[in-house]
Amino acid sequence: MIRTRSSGAVVRAFFALEPSEAAREACAATAAMLGGASGGDGVRWVKASAYHLTLRFLGNVEQERLPELSKCVTEKLEEVPPFAFSLGSVGGFPSPRRPRVVAAVAEPGEALEALAARVEQGVREAGLPAETRRFRPHLTLGRVRHRRLPALDGVSVRAPATLANEVVLFRSDLRREGAFYTVLERVALGGTPGADTVSP
Repeated sequence: MIRTRSSGAVVRAFFALEPSEAAREACAATAAMLGGASGGDGVRWVKASAYHLTLRFLGNVEQERLPELSKCVTEKLEEVPPFAFSLGSVGGFPSPRRPRVVAAVAEPGEALEALAARVEQGVREAGLPAETRRFRPHLTLGRVRHRRLPALDGVSVRAPATLANEVVLFRSDLRREGAFYTVLERVALGGTPGADTVSP
């Protein structure tokens, strides 16, 4: 269970899946290739250590609400069995014509969408507002700065599948050099005991 500190404080947080080390390395190699291509300097590439697949962005959440939020999501994930997901084609999101990020599509879409829906149910049970945006499973490789980006046709991440056996609640701190993520809690799929947590 999450341990909270001062009352009234808020944290910027989100639930996500982490890629395997092999997938992380493959994403970094793809990003490095694109970064060195024409237009690659128009993208702020994400550090390999920060790669994740967001299931539900929460925004600012009061610290005192985190334990209940974690409890509700944990209950929703108890009957979700672990499954494998992979990263494939790379493109501009939310659309190729108006890209804000360069991202790798994650599959299988149905399993990931079902998992995100379970997380959403838990978030709403904890009293947070419903998500209005459509969930599209992807892993962000970089953020487009000036609508300049390298050619992405035919580009894909080539890596073994990752076993999704836990959902991670992250804290996000925005810094000058980019976002810094801290694990708050790991929620296991299928009711398996999770890993240690840290204080926000």
